[in-house]
Amino acid sequence: MKRSINSSDIFADACIAMGSNLDHPEQQLIQGVKHLRQLPQSQLTGCSKLYRSLPVGPQNQPAFYNAVVALKTALSPLQLLKQLQMIEQLHNRKRDIHWGPRTLDLDILLYDHLIIKTKQLTVPHYQMHLRNFVLFPLADINKTITLPGGQSVSSLCRQIGNERLWIEKNSFFEQLNSQLKKLSPAMKLKSNMQNTDTLTTGE
Repeated sequence: MKRSINSSDIFADACIAMGSNLDHPEQQLIQGVKHLRQLPQSQLTGCSKLYRSLPVGPQNQPAFYNAVVALKTALSPLQLLKQLQMIEQLHNRKRDIHWGPRTLDLDILLYDHLIIKTKQLTVPHYQMHLRNFVLFPLADINKTITLPGGQSVSSLCRQIGNERLWIEKNSFFEQLNSQLKKLSPAMKLKSNMQNTDTLTTGE
């Protein structure tokens, strides 16, 4: 089944990865979550604990702080991407070095059960299955999630392990994680995302 990348069924489940290692990264992520809570036609439905990880790219940079949030959104994938890029710009995000240091990085990990492959956007995120700093925070929100390829987040966590990954004590993330877990079942991130649609550019 094909759908347009410029349209959305109300409401879609989306998962967003967050990362920062510059200019007080914990505060960058807290402010990033606050911006995400203000997205139009969207509601925050899940938030992980805060994690710290060593950089994937150049090693002569600070450790990263990471989190994942879940949204119910009526924004299309491209609309959501544009909103995330606007938030990054508010945090003075620079893209000078591939996998280099950054104030705030926001990536769409999942958007419902869709597989998106365009010049602007790839979903599921092409390396999420290799990154424990994405998988473990995602499991905080819902460890029973099954990805479009049929792999469960819990099994991927077991395979990849938690080496070079640490949970950071942070009251903002801990309280928000606990608060959002009390949402009604209808508002929570659904587990099965493996019945896939393919999105086109709509051109």
